[in-house]
Amino acid sequence: MRTTFPLMLALVGCHAGQPKHEPSETLSQFIRQLEAYPKPPDALLDQVELKLQAIPCIGNLSRWKRLYTYGLPTRKVDESQIDFKLMLAGRLGIKSGRQTDFPGSTRSIDDTPIKMAMGSFNRKTGKVTLEFCASNFPGADER
Repeated sequence: MRTTFPLMLALVGCHAGQPKHEPSETLSQFIRQLEAYPKPPDALLDQVELKLQAIPCIGNLSRWKRLYTYGLPTRKVDESQIDFKLMLAGRLGIKSGRQTDFPGSTRSIDDTPIKMAMGSFNRKTGKVTLEFCASNFPGADER
């Protein structure tokens, strides 16, 4: 045990070489690639919205700010999935309407005290998965 312990300490300090890029540079490159990625087309979002308005918790879409992106389940964009985040309009300067953004942007942490709905639409099956539809904070005015 005495002989292997110093050897283990020496190996802990060893590395095969420096990475080609600093992690922050790699992350910045990845974010730039996502920001440049094409947005989902309106015709596709029309299909998604037909499904969403049929969900009782959501209903009339003119009441919602609606954000749509392609899915980003891993570090690879999935165009067969449309992620959505809806925020009830009318409070805190939130205006209704449709917006698109880069993949993964619907998954940010949001502490706005309003009613929200989040989920995804699977283009292959035509099904909506509703992950959340309620007040973002207990007791928040949902109007």
